Amino acid sequence: MKSLIIAGRGCLSATQELRAFVKRYKIPVVCSLPAVGAIPSTWPEYLGMLGHTGTERANNAVADAEVIYALGTRLDIRQVGTETNGWEKKTVVLVDYDANELANKRVRIYQPIHGSVLDWLRDH
Repeated sequence: MKSLIIAGRGCLSATQELRAFVKRYKIPVVCSLPAVGAIPSTWPEYLGMLGHTGTERANNAVADAEVIYALGTRLDIRQVGTETNGWEKKTVVLVDYDANELANKRVRIYQPIHGSVLDWLRDH
């Protein structure tokens, strides 16, 4: 099962915990524009920025992922595109402190978690 982390702005207050999580589980990471820098670009797990202005490598990783941990990110149109058909087969775990983001989803969320990314990462 191919897992992937999409790190968003919500990861900026939890960069140490995010980095420890990535190192512990060896899960590849792509970042939204606001989260660029949350993972060092020299790490082999870092695949780049996703979305319409992102890298091909990052976007391909999202397309190929079966399980996505969306941490503190909106999963908006810039990230998931206008056609979301491929997302219905993915298992998406969305962690966000903003309940509106959990309710206003563009893709099917398998497990919405209302809370801080920092707390979720510390618990895992």
